[in-house]
Amino acid sequence: MKYYLHRAVANKPKGSKKFKMSEYTIQEFDSFKKALEVFMRDFLIEGDTEQRGFATEKKIAMRITTTKKKIRARLYKPPLRTYEVLALNPPTSKYRCCREYLETDPEYGIAQDI
Repeated sequence: MKYYLHRAVANKPKGSKKFKMSEYTIQEFDSFKKALEVFMRDFLIEGDTEQRGFATEKKIAMRITTTKKKIRARLYKPPLRTYEVLALNPPTSKYRCCREYLETDPEYGIAQDI
């Protein structure tokens, strides 16, 4: 089975307050383990002890799937918040499983523990 790592990046142009989508890439892997290693270069997942640095000028959203079909990435501002969030559309498959990591904030693992 092939695994695909979808990666969306939004950058904040100099002199602007809003983020703009700058890239969307899909990488193909032969094993889930290889895809997860690349995923973990940017994101902290539960059980990992090393923190990842998050820049204020760049937002990243990633997801590991078994399909190469492009996922729509969107920037939105949560209600009553002052910051923008980059997120990938929720999966539509009825076979969604625990191997999908939806991480939108750097304290994902801590929030799961609580």
